[in-house]
Amino acid sequence: PWPVQNGLFCASFYHFFVHDQKGFIGQFMRRTLGHYPAMFGLDDRTFAVVFVNLFMQVMGILQLPEFYGPQTSPFNVIRPTVMMAYDMVPAVGGKAE
Repeated sequence: PWPVQNGLFCASFYHFFVHDQKGFIGQFMRRTLGHYPAMFGLDDRTFAVVFVNLFMQVMGILQLPEFYGPQTSPFNVIRPTVMMAYDMVPAVGGKAE
């Protein structure tokens, strides 16, 4: 469900970006996104708060019925990717066979 995915993503992003100074995930995130805080003149904590806030606002707007609807999730790409990687055939009607 979306609220659980949203909470896990936002909490994990904030924790790794702000607190994981020596771990490989935090270092990877800083290498990947590290130029954005400096570009906007923000410290790591402020950037993480702004990023999480922006993510939640954009997803809230995209889930409105006028846009993509309540079933929209940025994590929906995982299932088709896994199914394609393992040559799985999607079930008819979205139910497991």
